[in-house]
Amino acid sequence: MYNFFTVCKYDKSKYLLQSYLSIKKFYKLVNYYLVIPDYEVYKFKELFKKNNIEDINLIVESTYLTLEKFKEIYRNNLVNLNLTSDEGSELLPWYYQQALKLSFCFDSSIKGKIVMIDADTILLRKVEFSNIMWVPSFRNMLN
Repeated sequence: MYNFFTVCKYDKSKYLLQSYLSIKKFYKLVNYYLVIPDYEVYKFKELFKKNNIEDINLIVESTYLTLEKFKEIYRNNLVNLNLTSDEGSELLPWYYQQALKLSFCFDSSIKGKIVMIDADTILLRKVEFSNIMWVPSFRNMLN
């Protein structure tokens, strides 16, 4: 069983459905999870309803960590390190997304193999995954 997941905001979901459908095409036993902002649940549910999709599992970001808490941790670390500059704070949303991805990977309620995929990635062929370290094996894709 593969557990594919994406961390996505609604405004970045242009290709999300195509990505999801491409996964369903190549993998029969699959769960698909979508980590989304709490305030966008309604938008995603409407999108799925409109497209007759019922098996995408929504997880709100606050299940793992809120953006506000993440910013607080960042500010506290600046103080602890005696740094006074907010330099790099424009990258906080990207770092927050990475923290959400890692949080999903450590979620003990998710059983089976975990595959992170970007919302705009549309599979053209099935990706064979290695059983040793769960890393993609692209050898077969080149044939």
